[in-house]
Parts: sequence; C-alpha cells; structure tokens
Amino acid sequence: MFTTAASPVSKFRSPATVAVDNLLRKTLRVSDPRDPDQMANALLNFYPQEADRDRRERAGLPYS
Repeated sequence: MFTTAASPVSKFRSPATVAVDNLLRKTLRVSDPRDPDQMANALLNFYPQEADRDRRERAGLPYS
C-alpha cells in the first residue's frame, strides 16, 4: 500500500521512536520491534544465561 518513508504511519512517530526502533532492529535483529513475540525471543537469544536461569526456575530447579 504505502511504499515511501513518508507514509502516514511514519509521520505519527517521533524521530526518537524511529531511532529506538532502528537500534532494536540492528542490535536484536528483529524485523518488527513492536511485535512482543519477536522481542521476547530476541531478548532470550541476546541474553542466553538469563534465559537458561529463567527456564530452570520455571522447571522448579535451582537457578543460582
């Protein structure tokens, strides 16, 4: 539908929001930083030790 950067969606987003979205895309390698599932999976991949600790805690195992 909209193919340019000047689409109606972009004019309602502040430059700071766009900058943070781009940083998240680059750092966490997500295509849509507003998608909570993508962000959750990306954060689990970015912090593998914490993800393992969370998995162990959910399983009822000691996590420290």
